[in-house]
Formats: sequence, C-alpha cells, structure tokens
Amino acid sequence: MRLAIAELVQSGDARVQRGQEPGEAEPLETHQRFRLVMDCEHFHEHRLRSGLGD
Repeated sequence: MRLAIAELVQSGDARVQRGQEPGEAEPLETHQRFRLVMDCEHFHEHRLRSGLGD
C-alpha cells in the first residue's frame, strides 16, 4: 500500500495531508493517520484514455 501511495504522489495524481499540513508519502509510519487527496484532473489527463482516436 505504501508503494502505491508513493507512486500516486510522485506522479502528481495525489497528495498526502496530515491534518491541515501537507505531508510526505515515504516516511509514513504504520498506524499513522493521513489523508490522500486525489487530483482528479491530473489523473484524468494522464491516466485515462478513451480509446477513441488515441
């Protein structure tokens, strides 16, 4: 799970927040709370393909 979160953050598809402050994906400890905030526009532009004319 940590690797998947790190990949989302590194690719710009998401960011990690700890409370109101930005956090980092890599040093998260086991049982440490955080919020994963997706950047849906970035995800859509870079990950989703319609298959029509691509």
